[in-house]
Amino acid sequence: MSIVWVQEMEYRERVIFPRRSREEAKLVNHMIVVFDAAGAGMGTRKLLPYLRPTASLNSTYYPESVRTILVVNAPGVVSFLYNFVKPFMPETTQKKVNFVSSNGNAELLALVGDQRLIPADHGGSAPTKAALLDAFEDDIERFLETDGPCASIYDASRALDKTPPDARKRLTEPALADKNLGI
Repeated sequence: MSIVWVQEMEYRERVIFPRRSREEAKLVNHMIVVFDAAGAGMGTRKLLPYLRPTASLNSTYYPESVRTILVVNAPGVVSFLYNFVKPFMPETTQKKVNFVSSNGNAELLALVGDQRLIPADHGGSAPTKAALLDAFEDDIERFLETDGPCASIYDASRALDKTPPDARKRLTEPALADKNLGI
């Protein structure tokens, strides 16, 4: 989960923030994170081992990139579980977290000032979260394959896909690395 967060943050820092800055004709260098906690229960505690390192990465390498963390549709158990993560977060990050039991439209509108920037799921006129996520995933995949910090790994994995099965086995099993498999 943490490596995915780093990839997403690098994409935001290198692509989204500069693009939005050009579009808005002003510096855009932070985001509003919205966690929809609808349906969350005690099973959500299984995410705690993943949230701690992600929160640590963010506070260490991207400390000012998150303006606000808005947890919407938050049942009481989410606030309870947050108290387990909170001690591992810097105080500046703790102050950014807000819980609301509604879909967050009023809070988001106060933060961004434009319904066109709020997903339809939260009462705005932007596309749904699912549509925005699909577009984001397509964009980040292109970024990672061409310009991202690990683009060369993507090139290598494409080459591996074209490698004969015996050679792939040699590349993935160290005990076979010294054996001659005809490549």
